[in-house]
Amino acid sequence: MSKRPLTFTYILFYGLLSPDAWQMLLGLLLAWGMTPRLAPAGAGPFALILLYVMLAVIGYAASGIVLRPLFRRLHARMLGRKRP
Repeated sequence: MSKRPLTFTYILFYGLLSPDAWQMLLGLLLAWGMTPRLAPAGAGPFALILLYVMLAVIGYAASGIVLRPLFRRLHARMLGRKRP
């Protein structure tokens, strides 16, 4: 099997069809949107960093419950039985 050259369009296409990329994006969006609302007044920078990371990981894990089966069906429909 020949190797595909790494081009910008190949990486972009792979990123759009990767559930991990969408999970990371949703986790980061959750952390960006919820941390300012949940942070206690007077929290130090280390507490804020911890809260951002914690919410990003929770968002990543929670979105996987929905995204993984969705992308599995999408890949099956696009590739049919050719999926490795």
